[in-house]
Amino acid sequence: MEKIKEIIFKYKNVIAVLLSIFVAIGINVTFNKDLNALKFNSSAYNIFYIIAIIGVFLLIYYSFKTKEKRLWICSIILGLIFAICLTIGDVCNVYKDTLFPNSKKFILYVLIKTVTYFILFNSIVVIALKKLPEIVEKWNKENKEYKFFTANKKSFVFIGLIFLLIQIPFFLYSYPGNFFWDAANGLDQIVGNIPYEDHQPIIYTLFVGGLWKLGQYLFNDGNIGIAIYTVIQMFSTSFVLSYILYYMAKKRVATKYRIITFIIFLSNPLIPLFAVRVEKSIFFALLLILANIQIIEMFTNSKEYFQKKIHYFTFAIEILLMSLLRNNGIYIALLTFIIIFIIKRKYWKNIIIIFFIPIAMFYIIKGPIWNAFNIIPMGSEEALSVPLQQFARLIKYEKNSLTAAEYNEIHKYLNMTDEEIIEEYKPTISDDIKANLNRKAFAEDKIGLIKLYIELSLKYPGQTISAFISNSYGYYSPNNNMLYGVQIYNDESRDVYSKFNSSENDLKNTKLLDLKIVKNINQHFWQKDIPVISLISTSLGLYFWLLLFGIVYAIYKKKYNYIISYVPMLLLWATTIIGPLVELRYVYTLMLFAIPLLGLTLYYKDTNVKGENDEE
Repeated sequence: MEKIKEIIFKYKNVIAVLLSIFVAIGINVTFNKDLNALKFNSSAYNIFYIIAIIGVFLLIYYSFKTKEKRLWICSIILGLIFAICLTIGDVCNVYKDTLFPNSKKFILYVLIKTVTYFILFNSIVVIALKKLPEIVEKWNKENKEYKFFTANKKSFVFIGLIFLLIQIPFFLYSYPGNFFWDAANGLDQIVGNIPYEDHQPIIYTLFVGGLWKLGQYLFNDGNIGIAIYTVIQMFSTSFVLSYILYYMAKKRVATKYRIITFIIFLSNPLIPLFAVRVEKSIFFALLLILANIQIIEMFTNSKEYFQKKIHYFTFAIEILLMSLLRNNGIYIALLTFIIIFIIKRKYWKNIIIIFFIPIAMFYIIKGPIWNAFNIIPMGSEEALSVPLQQFARLIKYEKNSLTAAEYNEIHKYLNMTDEEIIEEYKPTISDDIKANLNRKAFAEDKIGLIKLYIELSLKYPGQTISAFISNSYGYYSPNNNMLYGVQIYNDESRDVYSKFNSSENDLKNTKLLDLKIVKNINQHFWQKDIPVISLISTSLGLYFWLLLFGIVYAIYKKKYNYIISYVPMLLLWATTIIGPLVELRYVYTLMLFAIPLLGLTLYYKDTNVKGENDEE
C-alpha cells in the first residue's frame, strides 16, 4: 500500500492529466437504449467545456497535494457514496417509468458514470475537509458580533419578526391559507361526512377543525378560524428559525456562517410557502428541530441538561406531539432513545425518564383513549410501500416467470387483478397500490408478506432494486427530476375550498391582495427554474449529502461525541425513503436544519471534563 501511495504522489501530475481526460470522456458519455450503444453528447464542442476540464485538472491536482491517510479514507468513502447516488439519479431520470436496460453496454455506461463522478467528488471532498478547519479558525479569529444578531432575547425577537414579515405577503395572497389535500380528510371528519380515523392525525384534525368551528362560532366566519391557524403556524415557523440562529450564536458558531444561514432561510421560497400551508408536516418539522436541539444538549452537555426539570417537560411535549402528528415520529423517538441509552449509560435513569413519559403517553393515547372514542386506527399499508411496489412491478414485468405459488401469494396481499395492477402501478408513487392491500390477509400472516418479499428479492434482485430506487431516489440524488410537493399553492387547495364552501360550511379562498411578486415566486418555485435558489428549495438529495458530509467531517476531526446529533435527522431520512413517494414535506425538517447542523458540527468543541459527562 505504501509503495502504491509513493508511486501515486511521485507521478501525480501525469495521473491528474489522465484522470482529467477520463472525466472529460465520462461526463459526455450517454446511453442510447434503442441502439444499445454508448454515445457522446454535443456539449464537448464548446469552449466552456474546455475551461471546465482545465478546472477539473486543477481540482484533482490540488487534491493530490495532501498525503494524510485519514483524510483520504474519509473522502474516498464519501466520494463513492456521492458518485453512486448521482449515477442512480442519472439512470432513474431516464428509466424510472419503464424497465432498466440490462445489456453489457448499459452496465459499462453506469460504471463509467460512477467512476467519473467518484473522481470529481473525491477531489472535492478532500479539498473541503482540508480547507474547512482553516476557514473555521480564520472566521473565529475575525469574528464580529452584531447587536441584533447574537444570543440574546432582543435578537431572537428581531430575527423572528423579519422572518414573519417575509411571510405576510404570502398569507395575504393565499388567505386564509393553502389547504393540502390531506387536510380535507380531517375536515370531512369534523363536519361528520366520515367517521373519525387516525389516517390523518386526530390531534391535527381537532386543532384545524376546532379553529374553523371557533371562527364560525365567534365571528360567523370559519375562514377567520383557518386564518388564525395559519398565523399561528407562521409565528411558529418564524421563531423556530430564529431560535436556530439564536442557538448557533449560543454555541459560538461564527457570525459569517450564521449570516449565510440567515440569508439561505430568507431566500428559500419553500419556507414562506409552507408557512401558510395547512398541513401536518409543518408543525412536525418544527417540533423535530426543537427536539433535535435538546438531544444535542442532552448528549454534549449532559450533566447541566439533566439538572434542569424544565427540559423534561418541554422534551416530553415535543416528542409526544411530533409522534402524534407523523407516524415515523415515534420510531425516531424510540431508536434515538435506544442509541442514547447505550452510549450515555451514566445517565440511564435520566434518559429513561425523559423518553419514557412521552413514549408511554403516545401509546396510551393511540391505544385505550382512541379505542374509547371509537377512532379508526391507521391501516398497515403506510409502512408497506417497498414490498407492495415490488409485488406490483413483478406482476407487470415478470408475471410469466413467477411460479404459481409466488403469483398466488402476491394476490393474497393485493386486492387487484393483473390488469388493475399493470394500470395502477406507478414506479414513483405507491399510493394506488398500497391502497389495495388486503388488510385481513396481512393481519393474519404478517410474517408471510415479509418472507415473500425476501424470497422474491433473492430471485429478482434487479427488479427489487429497480422498484426501490424508482420510488425513493429523489431523497438521495440531488439531480433527480422526480419530486412531488412542488405546487402552485392556490391551485392546490382549490378543490378543498370548493368542497367545503356551502350554506353550512363557509370555507373559501379569498385573496386579500393579489400580489404579482408572490405569484411569480410561486410560479418559478413550481417550475424549478431559478439558478441556485431552485436547488436550495427543492433538492432533497442535496440536504442528505450535507448530512453525510457533516457526519464524515465529525469523524475526520474526531468529534465523535457530536455524531449523535445527527441521529434524529438520519432516522427521519431512513424512515422516509421506505415511504410512498418522494415529497418535500416528508423531509422538510432536514431542509431547515441540515445547514445549521453542519455549522454546529464545524464549530463544536468537546469541553466536557472526562469522567464528568463522558464514559471512561
